[in-house]
Amino acid sequence: RLSPIETDKADSVSDTLHTSAYHTAGATFPTQPPPMQCQSGSVIMNPFILKTEIPAGITGVSNHFLDYYMPRANGEYVKVYLYLLRALHQPSRELSVTTLADALEHTESDILRALKYWEKQKLLRLECNAANELQGIYLLEIPLPDYDTEPLVPSQPKQTTEPSIPAKKSYSRNELSQFSSQAE
Repeated sequence: RLSPIETDKADSVSDTLHTSAYHTAGATFPTQPPPMQCQSGSVIMNPFILKTEIPAGITGVSNHFLDYYMPRANGEYVKVYLYLLRALHQPSRELSVTTLADALEHTESDILRALKYWEKQKLLRLECNAANELQGIYLLEIPLPDYDTEPLVPSQPKQTTEPSIPAKKSYSRNELSQFSSQAE
């Protein structure tokens, strides 16, 4: 028997195979309609299914996430994302915007704001039905950001040159006398 996460992966693979066969053989296969993207505005607070492209087994956090996305995100948004990663490995846990809000001591609006932020960053996809009810959250592989984005931890340390310290200067008695008279 497959867990809910494995079942979703199997359904996803099945749908992918059907779609692929349709394009190559010209045949029609009965498949579920693809999930709809959530519309902007309010999302109804029902339980949802959490899905991923990330391998199961441990709660791993991508170095790309840590280096590029985490430093620029609101800390509360990071907590939501990390909670979702952890929840992937507890398929029996029922998830909803309300349960996330309760677990993290946030409002439902805070959770939705965080989910929409991560969707905009292309780290997850929200899946809704025709009534704009959140049906699932699909965690995506973390893309590398634009090349002009500096990582938190550079992959290769930058070459730094030590600032040159000027040589110690010697002063004559006459110059020291002048400094003394100027100070008074």
